Amino acid sequence: MDERRKGALVIETQNPRTGAFSTVHRGTSMLPGSLACFGVFLFLFAGCSGSADPRPTEVAFEPPRKEVQATGQDLFARAQDPGDKDVKAVADEVNLAAQTNRATALWLVEQANTHFAEANYAAAERAYRRALDADPTLQEAKEKLSRCLMFLGRRDGEIRTVLQQFGEEVRVLEEQRLSEATRFLSDGKEALESGSIDEALSFLQRARERLIWFDYGVDVTDLQAEAQSSYDTARQLKIDLDKRNREQKENFAIEEAERLTSEAENRRLERISTLMDRIEDAMVREDFREAIQLTKTILGIDPDNLAAQRLQDRANEFMRSFRYVSYLGMEKEQTTRVWEDLERSAIPYEDPFRFPDDKGFWQGEVQKRLENLSTAKLEESPEIRKIRRTLATGTTSFDFPEANLAEVVEFLRSVSDLNITIDPEIDASDVSVNLSLDGVKLGEALDLIMKATGKAYTFKENILFITEPENAFGELIFDIYNVTDILNKIRDFPGPRIRVSSNDEGEGGGGDNPFDFGGFDEEEDSELTPDDLVELIQESTGGTDGWDESNSTISGHKGQILVNATRELHLSIMDFLDNLRANSDVFVVVEARFIDMVDDFLEDIGVDSRNLGQPPGQGFGTAYGSFNSSGTGGSDIGFNNLGDPTDPLLVMGQNRTAGRMQNILDGFVGGAAGSRLNSTLRGLTMQVTWLDPFQINAIVRASQEERSARIVTAPKVTASNGQRVHVSVITQRSYVQDYELVSGGTGLVVSEVADPVIDTFQDGVVLDVRPVISADRRYITVDVRPTLASLINGVISTVTISLGTLSSAASLVEIDLPEISLQQAFTSVTVPDGGTVLLGGFRSLNELNYESTVPILGNLPIIKNAFRRKANLNEKRSLYILVTAKIVDLRAEEQKLFN
Repeated sequence: MDERRKGALVIETQNPRTGAFSTVHRGTSMLPGSLACFGVFLFLFAGCSGSADPRPTEVAFEPPRKEVQATGQDLFARAQDPGDKDVKAVADEVNLAAQTNRATALWLVEQANTHFAEANYAAAERAYRRALDADPTLQEAKEKLSRCLMFLGRRDGEIRTVLQQFGEEVRVLEEQRLSEATRFLSDGKEALESGSIDEALSFLQRARERLIWFDYGVDVTDLQAEAQSSYDTARQLKIDLDKRNREQKENFAIEEAERLTSEAENRRLERISTLMDRIEDAMVREDFREAIQLTKTILGIDPDNLAAQRLQDRANEFMRSFRYVSYLGMEKEQTTRVWEDLERSAIPYEDPFRFPDDKGFWQGEVQKRLENLSTAKLEESPEIRKIRRTLATGTTSFDFPEANLAEVVEFLRSVSDLNITIDPEIDASDVSVNLSLDGVKLGEALDLIMKATGKAYTFKENILFITEPENAFGELIFDIYNVTDILNKIRDFPGPRIRVSSNDEGEGGGGDNPFDFGGFDEEEDSELTPDDLVELIQESTGGTDGWDESNSTISGHKGQILVNATRELHLSIMDFLDNLRANSDVFVVVEARFIDMVDDFLEDIGVDSRNLGQPPGQGFGTAYGSFNSSGTGGSDIGFNNLGDPTDPLLVMGQNRTAGRMQNILDGFVGGAAGSRLNSTLRGLTMQVTWLDPFQINAIVRASQEERSARIVTAPKVTASNGQRVHVSVITQRSYVQDYELVSGGTGLVVSEVADPVIDTFQDGVVLDVRPVISADRRYITVDVRPTLASLINGVISTVTISLGTLSSAASLVEIDLPEISLQQAFTSVTVPDGGTVLLGGFRSLNELNYESTVPILGNLPIIKNAFRRKANLNEKRSLYILVTAKIVDLRAEEQKLFN
């Protein structure tokens, strides 16, 4: 025996049926060895206390059974040749015998149980022992046999039976382990012959493990050697196979690396070629930036590529030239666009509002902004919308004189097919309903029922949920509303006031300037604060009590309203804000028209007879003063050289004949003039002189002037509803109001200099309006202040005055006398949308007929024209101040343009 057998326990058992002995070798450290020791102990104990020669008994009935003659030594002898084909057959035969023994043992146990129940313990003992002979592993037979022996008072037979059972168990286990090792060895050889090295190693390794630790007293040395030899052969084959595979893999890797290197080189060359083609294409397309980038890519792949370097230099040079040309083209294009935009901006559009010409921009980009106005999800589910439609469209009739809420809800379920649930906390049977309705909407009927019962309903998990009012508010939803446009106050812009004052007025009358536009008439209104808006929202959506009951909150922050409320409150807030914004997109275009129409006519025909020798540039003189004033012809030949006819020192009758005929028309020394037809240079002025026999100087006047004009000044302004705005077009003019004498000079010479005093005045038009649209948007009430101030005849008239000084430089000076025409109207009128109303006007008629003649001679036909002067003046003027107002709705215009 080898070292593994040292310390083993040898147990010999005798089969009571065959009388054969079997020897079992077990290591003392193994579990079967422990059982063997325990069996020896029981055997010794039984030898001391019981009979050593029990009399065997037989069982009355026994089923036919098949004898198994082969012993463990026979099986071992046949297993020495692993190639024996009968090994597996023997194993199968052993298994079949085991099954037969098992069935026989079970039948014997049943017979023994019957005897045991009848208290026939001796017969039961015999049956149990024969059952254990058939199947030593049958635990039930062992336990029952021990009980029988206990009742019979026999311990030695019990111990021998246990040892016999142990021997049978060891024998069966030995056969199983040996059969398993033999099978693994055979499978390993077959796998080795078939070339399955890994599988053969697995089977042979398992066979070696079982044979190495085979502790059942059977000599398996030859099997161990055969298994080890086969394992070594398989292992060597595995090593050789792995070596060949490794060499093949290394060779394949080298070949694959060479192939990949060659392919990579080919791909690199192909890529460089492709990039070169792309560079040429980019150069043709004048995309030099891409060409430079491609050359950098090539140089990154192949830094020594001379062709790529040359292409890079060419591309850089071309790109610089292209940039300069592009700069020139861009400069020209932008200059053209600037002038085109300037010309486009000079187009006077008549429409007060004009949407972008690009409809795609407005309908696409602008309209998409509406999708981001709200962040909360207020849209209800399809189920809830269906319930609301049913409540709004369905009708019902019922009569509940004495019913409860549960019955009413059940009736509503049946007639409407709605999912209605009552809060479990509500005892619906105790809530009475006394209501009768006929042909009403389901929603109205449900509201009346809730009002009668003091309950409320909401929607919960897509069903109509009836609960207490304090629980019927639903979930809170948070959202932020931008109200900057509502909080932003629409400012008023009042226009300047034109006033006319005299120089005598003090500081309260406007100062020294008799005419200016004064200050602005501003009105201060209170602004809407976020807190005010929050208070208005709460009051318009049920009051603070409703907000507190639903635990909803609202606050203002930097032009925004932060709301955490129920869906119903959110919808109410949205309606309230929409109503506030309803008129924010409505404007009023107000136009005031000053229409000034004039129709003037002037005719002046006559003859004057004057003296001779009037110096050039002195005009025709005047008839006032001395008859022969030195300032009006005293140096002419006909008078002064012959003496003064009125001198009393002259001889009566000699050199005293003189005469003059001059027709003066109401102070018009020159031509006749009106308020507007007042030019001195018009028509025909002819002078005729006779020297013999009479010295006569006749001046013939013949002039006719007509003027017809219509002057329209129409300022226009656009304002929001209720906003005060103005438009003004004002021109500031300067004029010489006065002079101040300033002393100056050098040394002993003193001189005086006239220093002019310059003042300014303004003329122009101012339109100050405040339109208010009626509730039905049909009429507009306008507070309007149109004012038009203009310089008469467009020129400033002058007058020459003397400053009363001896200095010739400051004796006679001219000062300006501007004449201003002021037209204005302050009123409030109501105008239909797009209509026109007359604010005020002014009409004047200036009709004058002049005639100056010599009596008697002026009545003679034909001759009278030489002795008279006749003038006719007819000036007519009509001034109208009209105002037109038109409502412009931006949303309506948008719908009309973009549908």
